[in-house]
Amino acid sequence: MKLKPIITIMMLASVCTDAVANQLDNLETRAFGVEQTTEPAQRYIIRFKQSAAMTSYSATGDMMFNMNAARQSLKNQGIEIKREMPFIQAVSATINVQQKKALLNDANIDYVEIDQPRHLMGESTPWGITTVKAQLVSDGNADNKMVCIIDSGYDIYHSDLDGNNHSGTNDSGTGNWYEPGGSHGTHVAGTIAAVGNTVGVRGVLPNQKIGLHIIKTFNDDGWGYSSTLISAIQTCADNGADVVNMSLGGSRPNDTEKEQ
Repeated sequence: MKLKPIITIMMLASVCTDAVANQLDNLETRAFGVEQTTEPAQRYIIRFKQSAAMTSYSATGDMMFNMNAARQSLKNQGIEIKREMPFIQAVSATINVQQKKALLNDANIDYVEIDQPRHLMGESTPWGITTVKAQLVSDGNADNKMVCIIDSGYDIYHSDLDGNNHSGTNDSGTGNWYEPGGSHGTHVAGTIAAVGNTVGVRGVLPNQKIGLHIIKTFNDDGWGYSSTLISAIQTCADNGADVVNMSLGGSRPNDTEKEQ
């Protein structure tokens, strides 16, 4: 399932130089070369093709990705699924060298790529409302819009945020969306929508008109997998988000993220 065209993603990504990329390629080659057979299992995104074996049909005759068939196929190979992403015909799973080699030779598999770690990122000194001239723009028409924040959670009791129109979705393994795992997610939410109440700071949209949907994807150490972000973006779309905000980065790009 593709996101609706109006969704926008703002993302801060770190730069991976050619030299660093080449070093990482060499490390991966050594780790997953044919001669290596004892490397520990690592987490990968496995994307399935729209093949006959992976296709089912709805009651109305619509062609669908058969998640059950994909799940059984991996189970037969002893592969542990960490996250299912049927909307893009993919899963995140822990696999070893031999399993990866078998998957790459499987006619039902489109590709296999590392499920890259992603880390929280931010500036120590924010630009500020006056720097971006936000004080010159009215948010009077924001009441029919929603910003989805993918981050480390949201302090629902914060005096600058508790009056907002907010909702959220819990992501498995990271706890409740309304309980911050560190201050990053609350800081980002404040930049977007801290209430203009003469206390604390003032957000870009301070008049409690914008809707916020919070998805807590980062653990207490401030990182999560790219597959988690992919699922979170889909959840944002499913909840009617007009804008998705992510302040994060990682060492290398990911084809699945690009497609989503």
